[in-house]
Amino acid sequence: MKFLYRLSFCYVLLYCVALQAQTDTTQQVSPAEEEVPIMFQFEPNYAAAQMKRRTALLQKIRALDTLNISEKKRLRLIKALYKDLNSEKVKKTILADTQYEDEGF
Repeated sequence: MKFLYRLSFCYVLLYCVALQAQTDTTQQVSPAEEEVPIMFQFEPNYAAAQMKRRTALLQKIRALDTLNISEKKRLRLIKALYKDLNSEKVKKTILADTQYEDEGF
């Protein structure tokens, strides 16, 4: 008889645990918060900043393409640009290879 009471108590306990697990315990999130990724809550202008950096990078790469330098040096300078957009190596190369012609009026 004790065995049946213990067994029925275990079944009731397991049934209660199963019912508790099925209840919805998640927090209700408003639809406005759900649409925006979490990243934009902390840094709202991240995508715009990345696009601005990318366009500046592409402009500098186009400027390097116009210079008369070796392919190996150009690739090294592009790698330096990816690491640091305001690389001193690139600035020195662009200033050294840029020649201004005097316009005669």
